[in-house]
Amino acid sequence: MAEDRRYAYAVGRIRALETRLLRRERFDQMVGAEDAEETLRALADTDYGPLLSEIKSPDEFEIALNKELTKVLSLISHLSFDPELTDLFRLRYDFHNLKVLLKQKYLARSPVDSKLCLIDAGVIEGEKLRKIMEGEDYSELPDELRTAVDKSEKGFEETGDPQMIDIILDKEMYSLFHERSSGNPFLKEYFQISADLTNIRIFLRVRALRKERDFFEEVFLEGGKLELSFFLRLYGEPIDNFASALSPTAYGQLVSQGIKYWKENGSWSKLERLSDNHILNFLGRAKHIVFGLEPLIGYLLARENEIKMLRMIMVGKLNKLEGELIRSNLRDTYV
Repeated sequence: MAEDRRYAYAVGRIRALETRLLRRERFDQMVGAEDAEETLRALADTDYGPLLSEIKSPDEFEIALNKELTKVLSLISHLSFDPELTDLFRLRYDFHNLKVLLKQKYLARSPVDSKLCLIDAGVIEGEKLRKIMEGEDYSELPDELRTAVDKSEKGFEETGDPQMIDIILDKEMYSLFHERSSGNPFLKEYFQISADLTNIRIFLRVRALRKERDFFEEVFLEGGKLELSFFLRLYGEPIDNFASALSPTAYGQLVSQGIKYWKENGSWSKLERLSDNHILNFLGRAKHIVFGLEPLIGYLLARENEIKMLRMIMVGKLNKLEGELIRSNLRDTYV
């Protein structure tokens, strides 16, 4: 992969920040904490400390995590010379916010509830996006978001099914990722893996729910390495045949383990965890790139993984779950 010396300073900055990523020992310390308050105190000397010190109680931890996520995304945008690529990672949150706002519109959910669910990490600030959607003047939206909204509204109005909002927005989002990342081999492969793993999880879930084959065709995401025909060929076969068909691929082992756990426990949580670990392992390649956009993306996604694990631990602590149960769902770390 060719080096991009425009990123010499940016990568140096990222390498310094990587030394502050949380290690497994820190997460274990948090899981072993007596209660939620002690769990938060374990982060006092980390990058999360200043924001966590501003909240009034552990129940407000989500506010601090979202603010930290916004800070990280802002840093990556500041350091990037390729905003058309780094903005893809912000657009994920715009698509999330659109799902929230469109469901509020069509399902009569209160504005207060939707506001709490918005994440200010997208290209468009959450409150501004809310006002745009309430005014129904979409001219201020970027073309890709305006198109996605139009298709989602039409899909819901034709079917009356709120699930169509999620389906259409996800399809539009992955289509955008596939199109824009095609010139960067690292990002292209990352989004291919992400699409494949999402399709695998969808396939297994809809099969377990005994959904018709047509439904899977509707929710299938383009842009992965595994084509729709691969899934459709196996749709009516025993679920173990699906794992066998994937055995020659990089996904074979994680799918086999995920199916085994589901059979024994009735949960896809292990498949989710192994999927995240697979992506994190891929991102490890960014550590070996001297100059380029890739280390910035690796760091961003490492921080997102970190925040996801902190959320899991805090939710577990607030719900008084056993430490071993919380620990069993934690992902690998980037460092």
